[in-house]
Amino acid sequence: MSTCKFETDVERWFDGETTSLTNVEAHIRECARCSETLELLKMTRQGVENLASNEEIADAQIPAFLDGIHEGIEGGTTTSYRSRWAFFSLAAAALVVTVSSISVMPFSPDRVGAEVETEIESVTTDIEGATTESFHTDNDTPTVWVNLPDGDLW
Repeated sequence: MSTCKFETDVERWFDGETTSLTNVEAHIRECARCSETLELLKMTRQGVENLASNEEIADAQIPAFLDGIHEGIEGGTTTSYRSRWAFFSLAAAALVVTVSSISVMPFSPDRVGAEVETEIESVTTDIEGATTESFHTDNDTPTVWVNLPDGDLW
């Protein structure tokens, strides 16, 4: 983007800060960049002036104006698309969680355990005075029991 060294002079002239009218006007006619800057300044000033204008409400418009205020306060009868998007987003998230849970945790898990029968062949311990015994419980669970001498904590 090219700039002109007289661009700030054009801005000051437009704001009425300088009185050298002929030099600036002649330069604007010759320099395309300064001419564009002047047009941009004019459009900006016009836009600001349009925003600064106050709208007046005539007596005949007051009932419609107040109805609009009441609709805004009471929520009106229009349906908000924002609430629909929120509902559908929540429903989609719940669906994703449900499908993920079903795929990770099946409803009827298989019994956890060894497929073959476990047999204990021998049992030993390095604890002094301790005895060991092995047996199967009523439901065929192999168990190893270590008996410590009285008063000994291990």
